[in-house]
Amino acid sequence: MLRNDYDISDEEFGKIMEPFEAALCNYIANNFIYDYLAFYIATGYRMDALWDGDLVGHVNSAFDSICDVEYKYGLDYKHLKKVIKKQIRINH
Repeated sequence: MLRNDYDISDEEFGKIMEPFEAALCNYIANNFIYDYLAFYIATGYRMDALWDGDLVGHVNSAFDSICDVEYKYGLDYKHLKKVIKKQIRINH
């Protein structure tokens, strides 16, 4: 459902958004983030593309690189729409 009730209290907003954000974090943590982070670091190491630094810095760089997918390489929005429809069917 797409909401259109923009004038809601902060308390109601929290009741809506906190479970949503928790679901997103759980999905990311349980489905791909560790594999992605390991791929980022291992590939960067193999390709001599990492500079000396702590793990937290490399993780932050990996998170930043996710945003580059849209801006540097573009997204296939037709494919995205198909995936959205599939997810709505699965989770509805």
